[in-house]
Amino acid sequence: MSVILHILYNHIILLVLMISIGIMLQKKYSFNVKIFAKLMFVLFIPVLIFKEIVEVEIDVQIVGKIF
Repeated sequence: MSVILHILYNHIILLVLMISIGIMLQKKYSFNVKIFAKLMFVLFIPVLIFKEIVEVEIDVQIVGKIF
């Protein structure tokens, strides 16, 4: 059960939060959607991927098998 909560908290809730903030900003300020889409793909998604790669716990035995 804790794995499901971990996935829910660290991935799904953050994604929903980012989408919600984008919707609220669009309604309030009428931003150009193309600029935000480009910003998401160029900046935010790579940052999130890098964060996930850095936080991965790798077992020493697995690394030994690879190299």
